Amino acid sequence: MRTGIRWHTGAIDEIAVARAAHLGTAKRSSSPGGRDGDPPRPHYPTAELAELLNTAGLTIGTRAPFDDARCLT
Repeated sequence: MRTGIRWHTGAIDEIAVARAAHLGTAKRSSSPGGRDGDPPRPHYPTAELAELLNTAGLTIGTRAPFDDARCLT
């Protein structure tokens, strides 16, 4: 199956992915993303998340720093 991705910048990527023949042959992954034994991941308020991203030197697509509103989108 070929899938096209159009990014908000206008760039376009196309990827090919394997697809099961029908639902009966589709199977779950052997390693689920979150398991009961995994430690919980930290949860940050948006202001703290923005501060962490800015401290790491990351910016949004327009090279502006992160703020509360930009962490929600």
